[in-house]
Amino acid sequence: MSFGLCKTVASTNYNLMLQEKLKAETKEQHDQLEKLMFVGDIMSRKLTIEQYRNLVFTNYLIHKQYENLIHATLSTVDANQLDLANRQKTTSLLADIEELGINTDELEDRNATTLLNNATAAYALGAMYVLEGATLGGSVIYKQLKLNPNFEDGFNFNYYTVYGKELLSKWQNFLQVLNALPDIAHQQAIDGANMMFEQIAKVAKLQKEQTV
Repeated sequence: MSFGLCKTVASTNYNLMLQEKLKAETKEQHDQLEKLMFVGDIMSRKLTIEQYRNLVFTNYLIHKQYENLIHATLSTVDANQLDLANRQKTTSLLADIEELGINTDELEDRNATTLLNNATAAYALGAMYVLEGATLGGSVIYKQLKLNPNFEDGFNFNYYTVYGKELLSKWQNFLQVLNALPDIAHQQAIDGANMMFEQIAKVAKLQKEQTV
């Protein structure tokens, strides 16, 4: 999984105060999630197709449940600056599921619990920080999967390449919006990030307990 791998990709020159707070405040959950998301097997190029299915299912269910809700909760100014129409990832995950030959109806009972009711824009940005960081780390995962002998023909890894050549510019653009939040809103962003880590972990555990 791409969570946490973003730290190996790039850094920026922006004011990192909130970004650093988020990294510190979510470190424990982040490390736990990496174990659930097979990061060791990914980096050692031992990930199996069954494990990859679990990763795709987890990402699909999380994005299906939260992506549009997060985008709708952001302020109009932030939404415009982030160009949300070009940050949709659910379609790419559906393409990955189709490549795996899975009917999405079989996943409907595995949804996360939506916790964005009455959420603030800062809370939504914190949740989005987790998803955007995962997308950034996807470039590392893609390279490892392409070198993994378990994956030969028929896998395009649409989600892990969703931003293409715009990956770093989109991450930098997101950090610019995130770090512009006033200090008074930082805790709300931290709470949103922790919520998202918790929900991803919940769904990832469920995938390990069930087989499609």
